[in-house]
Amino acid sequence: MPRKNPLGQTDIDIARRLKELRTERSLSRADISRHGHGLDVGRITRIELGLAPLPYRMGNAMLDVIAGGTGGQNAQSPINPLWLVEGREPQILEWPMIMPPTSHIGQALDVPYSIIVQMFRPVILQLTSTPELARLPESWLRTYALHSEMFNGLASDCRHSARIVQSIFETSAKELESRSQLAAELLRAHGNPQGESGDSKNNLNQGLLLDSAFASSVSVKPLMPHLRARLNRATERQGAKAKLAKTLGATRPEIYDWLSGKREPCGETTLRLLKWVEQHEATQQKQSPGSASTPPTPKAQPKESNEKKPRSSS
Repeated sequence: MPRKNPLGQTDIDIARRLKELRTERSLSRADISRHGHGLDVGRITRIELGLAPLPYRMGNAMLDVIAGGTGGQNAQSPINPLWLVEGREPQILEWPMIMPPTSHIGQALDVPYSIIVQMFRPVILQLTSTPELARLPESWLRTYALHSEMFNGLASDCRHSARIVQSIFETSAKELESRSQLAAELLRAHGNPQGESGDSKNNLNQGLLLDSAFASSVSVKPLMPHLRARLNRATERQGAKAKLAKTLGATRPEIYDWLSGKREPCGETTLRLLKWVEQHEATQQKQSPGSASTPPTPKAQPKESNEKKPRSSS
């Protein structure tokens, strides 16, 4: 049945490129649905057939799945939004470029992808061509601050990405600080100015890491192998997996599936796992500086006898 209001050419082109991208990576619609949070096969089909526009939130999730699941691409080298909407090269970026969730930019969940890209085209163009010169609008600051923390916390080979994202965030936030309360607050939490205590910064970051709107919108699947290795080390001891399950409100089978790689947790759960393992490692470090294992108990020294030994005559 034809659509009452036919799609414009831009949305038709988006549908075509999205389908081409998926098939080039040898991914079925079922693959996308299985690995993407809230992605329905029927809705993907309607979008690819040009029967419905691609919603912004769904577009971000689909691109994350496609980039993260094939060819070594991941959140650090994402698919260019301007390629999807306009056909503008390159298709794949060699640095992180993060699109914010609808909640951060004050948009409805079903807003078309094409509208958001057009709305923020100047900053997207900078981020996809000369990221070192990019200046974020206020509504993007929280997204970049949170991603910087996530990259820093998950793996050493993400630190380069963290520095790029942190630099873009700090430069933009400092320019907005004098007229933006949000920019000032985020700088205090994530800018790590001289003289700020580490504990204060960590407390602020723990609250920001559990921003559910951010967690539900971001793909963390490509970063899970590094986190999984840390979790497996942290849960080696008997009873540790049960304790983790209780902390997260999860079942034991779910914990085993996540640790084995059989299933991937959603974004919010992944960030909660990250927080848990960081706290565990910090506790272990305090108990045994320089090592995560408990130092061996020193052997008791034999008690000296109260009886005096006779002196030897010489």
